[in-house]
Amino acid sequence: MSWTLLILRVTTDLSPTQPSWVRPNCFFSIDDAELAWTFPDSHFDFVHIRCLLGSIKDWPALYRQAYEHMTPGGWIQHLDMDLSFISDDGTVGDDHLMAQWSKTLFDAREMTGKTFNVLTRMSRLIQDAGFEDMQQLRKEVGKWNYHYCLQGCEGWALFLLTKVLQWRIEEIQDFVANLKAALGDKKNHAYYKIGSRLCPCSTREPLPQ
Repeated sequence: MSWTLLILRVTTDLSPTQPSWVRPNCFFSIDDAELAWTFPDSHFDFVHIRCLLGSIKDWPALYRQAYEHMTPGGWIQHLDMDLSFISDDGTVGDDHLMAQWSKTLFDAREMTGKTFNVLTRMSRLIQDAGFEDMQQLRKEVGKWNYHYCLQGCEGWALFLLTKVLQWRIEEIQDFVANLKAALGDKKNHAYYKIGSRLCPCSTREPLPQ
């Protein structure tokens, strides 16, 4: 039996988009994780953060709140991605469209103050918040990730390229179409990194203000 069926789960999100058909041990709360948490201190046994790259302005503050609201012996897990397309055999270099796609979206997101550069920093930031004994987890996702990119790329691009970089819709449609073609081209051996950090809250000392 999955551990997700055995614990009481409280999930927060900014928008009321959650389904109503959920298991009785799962509750959704409309809340902003970047604001002061309304839960009591030492409240959670497990805090799971997933795919918030580009969504958080102050990562140290988020990890600090997780630490302060966690029971001694509790755990934090953060799973996120580095959306920079790379290859090991040179089929996707810096001048390749897939690399240009990554750089364009990364640069646009940096202009908003909410970086996509999370995966390479989260180990240090989690430990700086007080967590110890970090475990790093990796998993190959293969064709499922291909469909994830194929279906999601237009949505990822629209806000950043229209509102931040002031691109025209026609330019974005061409950019997205070219990316989809590159994703389906088996001569391109590109991938990006997905990683998870799992840490216990082994000591629960008050952090300095």
